Amino acid sequence: MRFGPREQIIVSVVAVLVVLAAIGAFLVWPQVQELGKIDAQISAARTDVASAQAQLQTLEESKARASETDAAWLRLANLVPDAPDLPSLIVELQDGAFDSGVQLLGVTPSNPVATSQYYSIPIQVEIVGSWSDTVDYLQRLMKFNRGLRVIESSTTRVNNSDMVGKENATVPDYSEHTVIKLEAYMIQASASSSATAPAATAPATGQ
Repeated sequence: MRFGPREQIIVSVVAVLVVLAAIGAFLVWPQVQELGKIDAQISAARTDVASAQAQLQTLEESKARASETDAAWLRLANLVPDAPDLPSLIVELQDGAFDSGVQLLGVTPSNPVATSQYYSIPIQVEIVGSWSDTVDYLQRLMKFNRGLRVIESSTTRVNNSDMVGKENATVPDYSEHTVIKLEAYMIQASASSSATAPAATAPATGQ
């Protein structure tokens, strides 16, 4: 069967297309697949770089905050020490009373009460002074170096004759006699420490 010029051109074109398709199938397509793998690897590498940069930024921020973290930890250690340290706390209670203008009549700590992670130390403080000075003293308690929590306070209007029996108590008429129940806290030295709480020191009275 003979083809005319037009048919011959068509057959030639088809043959060329078939050859190109074969070349593409055997040569070009594997390269396309390889490029796809390389693109996937590049995308994964970019993800790893972004993750590493984020971790580096986190580490740098942690390093920058290290001094702040150390200072915060030191303050927490002061607020909740690992020993009762009641003598220094009593001195601080006395100094606070002096600065507020009230008279400290007594400080009576009780034995610490053990919990699973810390000890709470009940402390009763007895003061006398004006209402404004009493309020000032209560506010100062919240600013002590040692962490304290006011559990309860009761106030009674008194005059000097009512306080004659109290050592060193000389107050203007119609002052406020206040009994404050506090809790101080002590962290256990270790999770395996004994459940027996350390004994409190003897009561401190007077200013």
